[in-house]
Amino acid sequence: MKSFIFASIAILSLFGKNTSTAAPVDVEKRQWDNWAAPQGGQGGGLKFYSQCVNPNEWAMTFDDGPTQFADAILDLLKEKNMKATFFVVGNLYMNTADSNWARIVKRMYNEGHVVGSHTFNHKDLTTLSADQIKSEMTQLEDAISQAIGKKPAFMRPPYGSGNGNQNVMSTLGSLGYTAAITWNLDSGDWDNKDINYAKQVFSGANGQGSISLNHLQYNGSTKESIVALASAEIDIMLSKGYTPVTMDKCLGLNAYQ
Repeated sequence: MKSFIFASIAILSLFGKNTSTAAPVDVEKRQWDNWAAPQGGQGGGLKFYSQCVNPNEWAMTFDDGPTQFADAILDLLKEKNMKATFFVVGNLYMNTADSNWARIVKRMYNEGHVVGSHTFNHKDLTTLSADQIKSEMTQLEDAISQAIGKKPAFMRPPYGSGNGNQNVMSTLGSLGYTAAITWNLDSGDWDNKDINYAKQVFSGANGQGSISLNHLQYNGSTKESIVALASAEIDIMLSKGYTPVTMDKCLGLNAYQ
């Protein structure tokens, strides 16, 4: 029965895919081997997921935080009674040594959002050895644990890479991670696509379980542009009848180890 359910989800993913989101850009090294969901591997139970397992459920996700714009997004989510999933990094726009890093991660968790790992330094895991992957993950785990008292079970690989790479999958699995999470709705913010591009992408969602990709900062971003983009996406998905969920509900898995 389980294999039948997963096969059905994969078929829905293929027919529900919005091809306008699948345009790789070399500078970002986006890996578009992640559309089929979920896929297993020799990873100690780790699987890659790119969509929610139930139709009409939507998990909104934000990468690369904490940043100077994180509080504004958290304010917006509170205003709209939305829960999201944040894949945080340890050393990108804000370092774990900054007291605001822990403050923001605590706020994310305390306000009902899920906190996952996006590695410490945002490196492509397919270019690293097993020991280097462990270092990327455990450095961030320690900081998250100090902030919220829990260790994440979910992670998002930088650039969406690693699906089918046994070094990546087995190493992450050995560390207790159960899900490597990509997306099937891409706002294009990282590529400086305008808000109309994102509106078109999100308007194309047709009932399949969805995981969307946004960032808490990127080149040329402002607080106003990030908030306006997220607000528009929320309005569109709610108008289409989607139920917003955090990643644990999206996948039917525990968010923390």
